[in-house]
Amino acid sequence: MPRGRGRASSEERVTPASDPRAYGHLNLTRNPFGEAAAADRVATAVTELGDLPERLARPGFALQILGDSGRGKTTHLLALRQFFPEAPWVRVDPGASPRMPAGTPLFVDEAQHLSPWRRRRLYRHRVRSLALGTHVDLQAELERAGYQVHTIRPAAEVSVERLEAIFNARIAWAMRAPGPVPVVPRRTIEALIAHAHDDVRAMEGLLYDALQRAQEIGDVEV
Repeated sequence: MPRGRGRASSEERVTPASDPRAYGHLNLTRNPFGEAAAADRVATAVTELGDLPERLARPGFALQILGDSGRGKTTHLLALRQFFPEAPWVRVDPGASPRMPAGTPLFVDEAQHLSPWRRRRLYRHRVRSLALGTHVDLQAELERAGYQVHTIRPAAEVSVERLEAIFNARIAWAMRAPGPVPVVPRRTIEALIAHAHDDVRAMEGLLYDALQRAQEIGDVEV
C-alpha cells in the first residue's frame, strides 16, 4: 500500500478521454477512477434504493443521506434524482446562503452548511419532499418540523462484496472494446478497507494511482 500521497485530489483525477492512446494498453478509454461527470456517476452507481423513489414522491417525506465526505452521499442523491429529472438540485458550499427553489422533491447536497435559521425556513414547506445529503444528523429537527424521516448511511453498506461490484462496474464502464480489462480483486479491496476504512473516495484515489502506474491488463494492486 503506497504511503504519503494517500489519495489523488479531484483536480488531479480528472481524466477526459481526449487522447485515444492514453489507456489503450489496458483496453480502457480513460482511468475509470478519475473524477466523473454526474451522468457517469449515475451510470456506474451501485445503490439499493428500494421504495425510496415512491416515498420521495409523497409530500412531507424527508430522506437524509448521512455520512462524512467520500462515503457515497452525492452518488445516492444522483441515483435518486434520475427518477425526478425535473426536480431542483442545490449544493450548499460552506458559508453560502443559496436560494431554495420551488419544486418537489428538492435535492440538497451538503445540507449541513445551511444555517439553523435557513434550515428552519426550508422545513416550512411540507407540501414538498426533501432529499438531503448531510454530515450532521438532522432527523430530530426534521421530525419536529413535521416530516416523516428516513435515514440511510451509505458507509454502513461498505463490504468486500459491495466494493467489488462498485469498482469493477467503474472499470467496465470505461472499457474500450470487448475483451479483458483490469480487475480489482478481493485481496486489493481488503487492503483498501484496512487502509481507508469506509472512505470510498480515498479508495478510488488509490485505485486511480494504481491504474496510472499499470503497464498491462491484470489484477489492480495498491
